[in-house]
Amino acid sequence: FRLDEKPYLLKDKWIVLTLENIENEKLYALKKVENYKEVLYSLAELIEKRDPYTAGHSKRVATYAKKIASKMHLTKQNCDMIYEAGILHDIGKILIPSEIIEKPTKLTPEEFKEVKKHPFYGYKAIKDDQQISPTTKAVVLLHHERLDGSGYPNGFTGEKIQDAVRICAICDAFDAMTNDRPYRKALSFDDAINEIIKCKGSHFDPELVDIFLEILSNK
Repeated sequence: FRLDEKPYLLKDKWIVLTLENIENEKLYALKKVENYKEVLYSLAELIEKRDPYTAGHSKRVATYAKKIASKMHLTKQNCDMIYEAGILHDIGKILIPSEIIEKPTKLTPEEFKEVKKHPFYGYKAIKDDQQISPTTKAVVLLHHERLDGSGYPNGFTGEKIQDAVRICAICDAFDAMTNDRPYRKALSFDDAINEIIKCKGSHFDPELVDIFLEILSNK
């Protein structure tokens, strides 16, 4: 396997782990796995090790998302599925080149176009596996969709975006805003809240925004 071949998780439970990708993007480990989900969780951790600016991002998104689901009085099973979805939402980024992920300046249009492929890469990795819930698959593919259709990869609007996706989208955006990135400093807590409020009803579900702000106010 070469980097430009864009290796995916394979259907027969063989998985390409880009363990050395973090350092030199040349060596790959091929491993037979019994518990596919454990490996996916490991991949989620690998992604964050590639980029120290995103360390802890997936767990924070998952924790926020589960709190929203709990406030909505969803079942424990559904809350757990939404937590899993939050953990795995960015796994497609393992296939985005490090020079893009770690770039210290603003991305070019072509580079951003490549970053926008990560939901598809992640979805392709998990779509055929029965151990992964439909909820998680939807979140991985659609967490950058917006209510007004301005998101990606499909430009879905309104009811085409499932509740779990709407939940994780708010949490993902807030955590991204409140943590440093190579190309920008984090927004303050209050500024990030104002951004979420500004996008209420356009990018984000208004009722879920209200629940999320209530959770943040009780931190």
